[in-house]
Amino acid sequence: MTVVASRGRPATLVEVTRRINSGLVAVVVVLSLVVAACSSGGSSGTPRTPDPDDGAAGDSSSTGGDEESEGSNGSSGDEADDGGGGEDTEASQMVFDRGTVGELTPWRPCDTMECSTLTVPLVHDGDDDRTINLALIRLPTTGPADSRVGSVLFNPGGPGGSGIEFLNGAASWVPGSLTDSFDLVSWDPRGVGDSLGIDCNPNALEDSLYVPDLDGRSDDEIEDLAADAAQAATQCRSEYGDLLDHVGTNDTVRDLDLIRQALGDEELTYVGFSYGTLIGQGYLSMFPDRVRAMVLDGVVAREPTDADEELNLRRFEEVFEQRIAQTCQAATDCVLGADLVEVFDDLLAQGRSALEEGREPDVEPAHLVRAAELAGAAKFAHVRFANAVEAARAGDSGPLEELWGFAVAVDDTGTPRLFNGAFEAIWCGSMATDETFAELVDYQDRITAVAPRFALTAGLPLVCMEWGIEGEAVPAVTDPIPPVLVVGTRWDPSTPWEFAERLAAELNGSALLTYEGDGHTAYLQGNPCIDLAVTNYLLDVELPVVDSCS
Repeated sequence: MTVVASRGRPATLVEVTRRINSGLVAVVVVLSLVVAACSSGGSSGTPRTPDPDDGAAGDSSSTGGDEESEGSNGSSGDEADDGGGGEDTEASQMVFDRGTVGELTPWRPCDTMECSTLTVPLVHDGDDDRTINLALIRLPTTGPADSRVGSVLFNPGGPGGSGIEFLNGAASWVPGSLTDSFDLVSWDPRGVGDSLGIDCNPNALEDSLYVPDLDGRSDDEIEDLAADAAQAATQCRSEYGDLLDHVGTNDTVRDLDLIRQALGDEELTYVGFSYGTLIGQGYLSMFPDRVRAMVLDGVVAREPTDADEELNLRRFEEVFEQRIAQTCQAATDCVLGADLVEVFDDLLAQGRSALEEGREPDVEPAHLVRAAELAGAAKFAHVRFANAVEAARAGDSGPLEELWGFAVAVDDTGTPRLFNGAFEAIWCGSMATDETFAELVDYQDRITAVAPRFALTAGLPLVCMEWGIEGEAVPAVTDPIPPVLVVGTRWDPSTPWEFAERLAAELNGSALLTYEGDGHTAYLQGNPCIDLAVTNYLLDVELPVVDSCS
């Protein structure tokens, strides 16, 4: 059985970019929890990460007051048009436009950038005339008008990551040589944020369905979880109706081509992080002759195999045992020194024993594991995580809870926002799932053997089984394409380097650029070698001479 859902960016990522205390910026991937095409954490991946002390991870300040009132939620203000098929449910009140497909509203100021909306079909194939308004953001080129080449479009990953939030945070980190020649553009994909964002909040499933708290699940427990998943899916369907069936990756790929056309670019220049690499692969398949340059950083497997998901989980274990532990041992400000692995394992075992015995654990196993996942994906957090583990051993779980809250995007009320319905709908619409309960139980047993610390419940495929969405995988790239630059990070646990190596080999004439370091994704993460190589490729469409950076 193949269960894919990754943990990083395709693991999830609602990514919010912010400056952390040290003045550095890292990218956070809100980790989804079931290994599958790193689409998954929840959420989340993308350049640069927010600091847990710098406000709620899910807070957005991107749209400048109510600048997004026009077109926000895909509505043009024509409330009389229910567009929902006539059913007497909340979904029947959802407003879809009957706007002109491909129509881009005039760019208007929003904070330090410009915003617009683009009308796209709800259903790309067929005679359905309902449309959605996508929210776009742009930083116009700073160079002379006659030096403008076009637009660079960015997707931060997820699924469920807001491009508007991303560009607001990351634009200042883009090298000036690129902004001298290109507009920087991003967007909230359909079903996300200001593009008719799905928010049916099935967070009640968080503890029972997505959290790696117990080593296994019985058949009865799986059936109970299925009932929970069905209830959450019913709730979301009642609110969002037909939209849930049209937010898969292939829908977004077609939207991306309409965005390219609306921007006036004959060919696409694109940078996709984590799950955004899956969108890029889809574009290469559907529109190979419309690509100018494409960077795919932190590759998500298009059709992950059992071996892929096992590799994904093993990499989390390896990063924890080797990279995080070594960082702690070498750092003078890491109080645990060489004892991190032993102390972590003791806390995890104690927490799991407490849950199995029906007691309240001193340290929630799920929170411990989530914090470790965050540290693996965001290298700035290695020492902070290790010190939080030591504090938890001493009876203070506060620092660990802060990291957990950051990893799952706790909002300002303390409610986890990792899974809000957008991730589930997009992921389930992008992968075909036909698992049975028995296969899910077998999967749980298998991944526990592979990765005893980071094994996840079979929650995501179970959700997809109950979601009522027919998944459609991204098609393989078969036609000739321009040279593509694939970027992989050697110790990326969310999207293992091997996925990037394999994709670069599959895309004839393309190149693999390896960052010999830690973290999830590499471009705009502060490594001068990577940033220079990627930026020069985007400018000149010439693959870099170097094949690795340290």
